[in-house]
Amino acid sequence: MRYLLGTLATLALAAFSTGCAGIPNTPQYPAHITGEHPHPGADFCQSLEEPARSLQNSQVVGGWVFSGLAVGTIGGGAIVDLVNTLESRRITGTALMLGGVGLAGVAYHLFARADASGRLAEAANFGLTERDDRRAFEHCAMAKATWVANKSDAAAIAKEFVRRQEEERSHLEAEIEKLKGGAPAKGEPIKP
Repeated sequence: MRYLLGTLATLALAAFSTGCAGIPNTPQYPAHITGEHPHPGADFCQSLEEPARSLQNSQVVGGWVFSGLAVGTIGGGAIVDLVNTLESRRITGTALMLGGVGLAGVAYHLFARADASGRLAEAANFGLTERDDRRAFEHCAMAKATWVANKSDAAAIAKEFVRRQEEERSHLEAEIEKLKGGAPAKGEPIKP
């Protein structure tokens, strides 16, 4: 039994710590672009994407490991409950099943974090497609901040991105109308 608990503790530590150290800190965007770092925004996005994808992979593996342990523990506890008539052994079987439910919760959490890490890597890849380096940096910094702040909401990155795109679209439509000479009055909706 001690061997089993030691193995489970080691697996838990490995699953929760793998890949965590690889996500880089968010640097400050430089005031002046230098020759040795002509694209700091794209460099930051690139340095963010690979560790995020690696973290996603390790979290998925950890999720599957804990899923297997949960199924095995729940099944083993059920068998112990069914084949034994001694109450002390049945209590042990019930404890095993409850432990399996706890392991299933850990597996679910790891799968949810893997999804969030995948969205972070996706946002970093999208930041690499930006033509303006400053916007690429802002996009990746916002994605990382959202990933860190909203660990329970994996879709927060996408929601924030859609909100920003809508703001930019409405601003561009207003600029186009202004350039056409038919600028709408303040508060008047923009006509397509």
